[in-house]
Amino acid sequence: MWKFLIPLITVSSLTTPSIAVLPNVVNLEIASVIRTAIARVNKENAVMESRHFTGIDKDVTDFQTAEPILFSESPLDVHEIEQESRAINWIASEINSRGLPFTPVEVIRHPDAVALNISCPFKTPLNCSVSKYRTIDGSCNNLNNPLLGMGFTPFPRELPADYEQGPAGLRELPRTTSRDGSQLPGAREISMRFHHLNKTARYDSHLTFMFAIWGQFIAHDVTDRAPGKGDDRVTVYAGLTGMETLWFREHNRLARLLAEENPKWDDETLYQEARRLVIALIQHVTYSEWLPLSLGSDVMNQYQLHLSDEGYFTGYDPSVDPSTTNEVATAAFRFGHSLMRSNFNLVDKLYQPADGPPLRLEDMFFKSNIYLMHEQQFMRGTLVDASKDVSRIVTNALVNNLYQTRYGNGFDLPAFNIQRGRDHGLSPYNDFRDLFGLTVASEFSTNSSSGFSDMSPHTVEILQQIYSDPDDVDVWTGGVSERPLPGAAVGPLFANMLGWQFFKYRYGDRFWYETNATPQAFTLEQLSEIRNATLAHLLCRNLELDTIQPRVFEKHTAPGELTVKANWWKKLWKSLKMVKTNRQYTLRKAKKLR
Repeated sequence: MWKFLIPLITVSSLTTPSIAVLPNVVNLEIASVIRTAIARVNKENAVMESRHFTGIDKDVTDFQTAEPILFSESPLDVHEIEQESRAINWIASEINSRGLPFTPVEVIRHPDAVALNISCPFKTPLNCSVSKYRTIDGSCNNLNNPLLGMGFTPFPRELPADYEQGPAGLRELPRTTSRDGSQLPGAREISMRFHHLNKTARYDSHLTFMFAIWGQFIAHDVTDRAPGKGDDRVTVYAGLTGMETLWFREHNRLARLLAEENPKWDDETLYQEARRLVIALIQHVTYSEWLPLSLGSDVMNQYQLHLSDEGYFTGYDPSVDPSTTNEVATAAFRFGHSLMRSNFNLVDKLYQPADGPPLRLEDMFFKSNIYLMHEQQFMRGTLVDASKDVSRIVTNALVNNLYQTRYGNGFDLPAFNIQRGRDHGLSPYNDFRDLFGLTVASEFSTNSSSGFSDMSPHTVEILQQIYSDPDDVDVWTGGVSERPLPGAAVGPLFANMLGWQFFKYRYGDRFWYETNATPQAFTLEQLSEIRNATLAHLLCRNLELDTIQPRVFEKHTAPGELTVKANWWKKLWKSLKMVKTNRQYTLRKAKKLR
């Protein structure tokens, strides 16, 4: 699941794999076969008129009705008719063997639905070998099931898909109907009436904006990164650009240090060893600094997410699937959208306002030049600027101006989140509350046993004006509307969804950085150094800083409070070297600073 080698990512596959359908249609994708066949299907009366040319008694037989599916074609295309008939029959047979409710007629009439369903679950043979390093695409993390956590595999689900019946009688359409039979409110309507605040938002959180950046950075890493590529949204705005840039710099810095100490290592070994350290540092920062502030201590305890202070982690369980679930990728991990600010202050090395106005969020979408012009001032600003608290309210820059290139052509991110959830077949808010043992609302109230007990009365009042039934509330809308748990950024539902997911990331990761398994294990001396690392170290090593608070996700307002001199950390970490010791690699402090 962790960066730069994309070890445990799940990406929903919207294309079908190439497979051999029959000897005459080898290497054609299922969707391509279907579409080619459909292009040659015509009215049955035309087919009947040309059947004496084909020599085919029954081109394709519907398994349920026993009626022939016929093709109209000229005598010159008899071979193609036979080939496509056999292809569709093969597809229908394959569908039936998987227990999917498609007949050959439906193969022709609904090719896209068939193509998607027949390609899931994704299956391909893999030969895994024991290695010290993760694969690039995340395969072979689990030696018993090499596809678990692999990129370009379908998202698993915690709950069955919730779709409405389509024209073929299949449950394949996004929800549009309320539980009471009326029309569901549209995604844009919900966004404007419930998630939009037509006034300046307050930024009084105790968390810095660096907290929001880290959450987005991790969410992109584990939900939608394609194997062999970086985050294709790295330039979406300056915060993500900055964090990605810092880690690439850190990777290269570590590779240079390794090369100094191990001049005989080739480039691949240097790359893999630096990558291995970077993944370990990201895992450590996530679980030691970011997760406790996101979930609170109770949920951290419930899902066994606290890290060890010493020794090895021995909890790897090959029965645990580390894949990111559809619900987390599509809803829970997107709580960070409500943390976003509309503007960002630029500050100098003393954390005082720098020259120039704040940067506006709507002005920086996919504009890396803005980051390059203001990198140091912007990144320092994220250490003093507060994020917005998690709530139903999302800044106008994301509600009306997302990806805007000129006035009036922006998109709506909350509406995207709501509609994306429906498109992915996510069950409503109440269903996920029930899944995690939380109270389920049967009425629009805050009653502890029958209402929206973790929301404010005002929030519930607005929900009632928009939704007809408590069971209609979309999961993302409900999740961001809950009051945060004590010591947490999110409410009970998203805390449980994320806690369970991060449990699986840790306990289902054969390469978890604290593991004692060989050959991937770090030495205890290495682990000790990694456990001493904080995100403040990374920022000090790669930004122009004189002082920094040790806990960079938390906002400190008193002058000089909880700050340390950044150059001290630079000297400490510059002195860390990796040297070869009995085929193990040990971090140590060099006797002499270089």
